[in-house]
Amino acid sequence: MNISTTAKIATAATALVLADRFDQKYQISNDLVLFKRLFPMKFEVQAAFKGKWNIIDGIWYKTLRKCPNKTCIIDATPGSNRSMTYLDVEKYSNKIAHWVIAAGIPVGEVAGIFLTNRIEYIPVWLGFAKAGVTIAFLNSHITGPGLEHSIRISTAKWVIFGSDTSAAVADILKGSRLADSGVQFASIDCDIPGTKHVDKHFGPLSHEASPISRRASLEGSSNWGLVYTSGTTGLPKAAVIRHARFLAAASAFGRTFCFRETDILYMVLPLYHSAGGMIGVGMVLRDGATIVQRSRFSAAAFSRDLVQYKCTVVQYIGELCRYLLAAAPAPEDRQHRVRLAFGNGLRPDVWPQFQARFGIPEIGEFYASTEGNANMFVHTTGGPTARGTGSVGHIGVLMRHANPIRFIRICQETEVPLRGPDGLCIECDNGEIGECVGRINPDDALKSFGGYYKDQKANSQKILRDVLKHGDSWFRTGDLMKRDTDGYIYFIDRLGDTFRWKGENVSTGEVAAVVAAVPGVLDACVYGVALPGHEGRCGAVVIVVPPGTPEDHQRVLRDVAKHVCQTLPSFARPQFARVAVEVEQTGTFKHRKADLRAQGADPATLPPGEAMYILNHEKAEYHPHCVESFGRILSGAIRL
Repeated sequence: MNISTTAKIATAATALVLADRFDQKYQISNDLVLFKRLFPMKFEVQAAFKGKWNIIDGIWYKTLRKCPNKTCIIDATPGSNRSMTYLDVEKYSNKIAHWVIAAGIPVGEVAGIFLTNRIEYIPVWLGFAKAGVTIAFLNSHITGPGLEHSIRISTAKWVIFGSDTSAAVADILKGSRLADSGVQFASIDCDIPGTKHVDKHFGPLSHEASPISRRASLEGSSNWGLVYTSGTTGLPKAAVIRHARFLAAASAFGRTFCFRETDILYMVLPLYHSAGGMIGVGMVLRDGATIVQRSRFSAAAFSRDLVQYKCTVVQYIGELCRYLLAAAPAPEDRQHRVRLAFGNGLRPDVWPQFQARFGIPEIGEFYASTEGNANMFVHTTGGPTARGTGSVGHIGVLMRHANPIRFIRICQETEVPLRGPDGLCIECDNGEIGECVGRINPDDALKSFGGYYKDQKANSQKILRDVLKHGDSWFRTGDLMKRDTDGYIYFIDRLGDTFRWKGENVSTGEVAAVVAAVPGVLDACVYGVALPGHEGRCGAVVIVVPPGTPEDHQRVLRDVAKHVCQTLPSFARPQFARVAVEVEQTGTFKHRKADLRAQGADPATLPPGEAMYILNHEKAEYHPHCVESFGRILSGAIRL
């Protein structure tokens, strides 16, 4: 070997070492992998956004032609034992489309779906989409005033329901809450006074394809559905989801996490929510895979279901993973075929334990919101110790330009963005905590902001202007995060008087309004408390009452418990309560919550003479909370 050849080899080796060090520092290879997976998706989605495109003709019929006899949906709910092929789904959804036409719902108008995770859920909304109407995905856990409000803001004149949600519909009708709205209800399987039956009152309905003319005017920018957010007091907002955004969710997540048609997805998340109903279902329908769905999550049945139905992919929210770790180990925990678990909210301390116990080789964590445009991913394939474990996404040097997400400094006192002498926001340094914002581009399908349905006030509150340059606009996520030197992003907390519990955002102001409506309550101070071993923050309240006897205060406490259990969804109810005649306030009459948050839910931290109570949801009662019950919460004996 001559000197020239030796020199070339040495130079090449040095270049490889330097390239490796450069990649270790800037994570270029991660960005290149993500570029390769997502680059085709951007052009696909943008073309749909700008043209004549809809989910039915752009996704559904392409998949149906490819695999008509393949199993599409399996209902794993105990006692069900039902499944539907893609052709079965086609026929049932055609019937629903013909019902839409028979009911006289015009193209472009809104119709509601109010069902739990039952086998007809996906076919029903496909039928709506075939008939060219916008779907209002009503939260099946909300009843009474919350349900009424959700229907009203959607402007829907028809709502489809079933025996699983009939009690809530009967309650709405009994109270005549919607008598002035012209809303009508149609059932798919039961008879309730004051409602119609899809088959009995509109039949016989054809199972043949509905007229394509119903979709002729649809574009990628047309509204596909309304997906509700918050709902903490029964006053949720309806986020607008366009047809092209559904495609973006199905394609982006499917490509990022290498989802394929041979996969069988295990789904226990509610199908009315964007995570399960748009991302999970979208991936399945786009690729022609199979979805195994359950009406509700069961930690005891989790591993058995995975083995029985030969599932290969699981979709989670972080809280479910914690429940699974708290459950007793089962022989099936590592006998399944699952290669990937993906979702959002997996705590850094739970992640490696979950992955190690169940032997799942790949984790796909993501950050996204129903209405937002700031989305990021991290796909780890190296086991519980892989780089990126515990993060919610990765934005390297290259992705920083392709995915305009930034983290800006926030005033700790006012929670208002800090600005420099030029009037622009100030970006955070690596390791510095700030609010995550995403640049809005109305001409870009992936970066546009569809907003909330007919709610300009709420829309304006989510838009921040003059961020990096004068005249620009950015979406405010309300989430505090930080970016490390390798480009991995870590979720820290919710900003302001909103906290996250059981995968849902809870507004303290809205919950306080519900508590304050109870007779005998002068004021309510609601806040979130962190609990060791639990994701997010759990709700707590200080109930302000006038001076009185202990019996008077206990009566108010009983009334509050009943009211919040009747009015609020379970995740929004204050789990812990205290009764006081006053709460310390600022000079501008705002509650001082810092000390309350610091005291948390540990009775040992309370000032002498003060008591705390814990909510029993089943009995709708607050019971005394003591050091012993707090210890049982930490040990997992009491599940919140």
